Amino acid sequence: MAVNQAELSQVMTATLSPDLNVRRQAEEKLTQAESAGGVLTSSLLQLVASGNEQLAVRLASSIYFKNYIKRHWPESPDENGGISEENRNLMKSHLVDLMLSVPAPLMAQLRESIKIISDLDFPAGWPTLLPTLVQRLTSGSDLSDAQFGALETAATVFEKYRYLVRSNEVLRELQYILKEFQEVHLALYRKIMQEIFSPTLREASQAAKAAKLAKLLVVELEIFYDLNVVDIPEYYEDNSATWFEGFLRLLEWQDVPAALKAPDDKTPGAIENLKAQVCRNVALYADKYQEQVEPYICGVVKSVWTLLVSTSPNGSNDQLVSAGIKLLSSAASTKWTKSPFEEANSLQAICEHVVLPNIKLRDSDVEDFFDNPTVREYIRRDMESADQDTRRRAAMELVKGLSKLYEQQVTDILVRYVQMLLQSVGTSTTEDAWRARDACVYLIIATAAKAQTRSKGASIVNSAVDVPAFFEQQLMPELSQAIPAENEASRAVLRASIL
Repeated sequence: MAVNQAELSQVMTATLSPDLNVRRQAEEKLTQAESAGGVLTSSLLQLVASGNEQLAVRLASSIYFKNYIKRHWPESPDENGGISEENRNLMKSHLVDLMLSVPAPLMAQLRESIKIISDLDFPAGWPTLLPTLVQRLTSGSDLSDAQFGALETAATVFEKYRYLVRSNEVLRELQYILKEFQEVHLALYRKIMQEIFSPTLREASQAAKAAKLAKLLVVELEIFYDLNVVDIPEYYEDNSATWFEGFLRLLEWQDVPAALKAPDDKTPGAIENLKAQVCRNVALYADKYQEQVEPYICGVVKSVWTLLVSTSPNGSNDQLVSAGIKLLSSAASTKWTKSPFEEANSLQAICEHVVLPNIKLRDSDVEDFFDNPTVREYIRRDMESADQDTRRRAAMELVKGLSKLYEQQVTDILVRYVQMLLQSVGTSTTEDAWRARDACVYLIIATAAKAQTRSKGASIVNSAVDVPAFFEQQLMPELSQAIPAENEASRAVLRASIL
């Protein structure tokens, strides 16, 4: 079944009908039309581009186009996959310009289509993609919506390198990307940093611009990670001062425009996203490129430490706190010429003000526990470290990171805190007491288990921690008691933690 734009418009409108039979008939017609390959994709893109069509119809067309590409785009250039080479090349030549000309909901769907194609074809099979994006990024002096769209698209294209293993082929691809993109990337970073710290941006009338700049900057920082994760590029190494001085400034930024702050207690704002991505970028260098980050590591650790201490327990801060703690863990695992962790009282302060508050249960943690279908699921996730992005898991990993070089000091500090917590609650049965005992369980696990596997649990144990005594004196008595009552929520979580 071949279709033209007018017929396809009627069919796509029918897919939105509340009548199930009408929708099914429309879906059958689309399935038949897929055999026409390029004709269907061309008509779909014409619908997406048409300003005369209803937005809902254009959006439905963009979604169907994306899914069609996902099903039929060939994994190898030698295959057709249902779309001829001529039609594939035609789509590639128009897709970027079309994406940058349509409203945001349609732009997002077309950007996903570009990602699907680029994951398979870029760069060798789509040599015009990056030059086109660079051209859009460098056209005009203002940060336009088209530039924003082009930068977001570049980020989706580069994202695949975050998950690829280093190889000669991957390095060749990155060399090509860097040659085209690295200077544009740095220039845009400098421009955004200059504008986002402008005093006028804190005015209420500049809220929309501030939010836009922050989103652009988050994308810039994500691209930094993707282009540096496989190997450190020479250009980024040469300009590391510009990048890392900016990172420090973002971490220490306090007089933030209201538009960048979290909209509620659960949703992160632009500033939380910005600082979290800075932490991920610095952690990458702390893990892989210590020589390049060493001049900044003391300043970064102090800034992140200060940030974590002053951050509220609200869910809107969870990603930032997790990323910040992971950065401290990466930094603590490395022997620096001048280590920020060897300064007086630094280990005790980090344990007291970062580890302890984030390993304790919050109200939201208890709610999440009861949202799990079964206690068994909670235990499974804990044993498999499926909660890697939680504050508690990050805090436990920080203990292990600190213990690599400062095991005795960290063990002494945390065992002492466990003793203090247990003494302070005594035999109390309040919610706070159950939560304190639960925190002690995880502090002992984090301190005692130096290495572990999913199948066998702890394989190397810290001999300075008397785990059997802790289990016999603190945990066995609790397991011997009756099942917790409904009003003992934190006690139920403690029981699951012990198991």
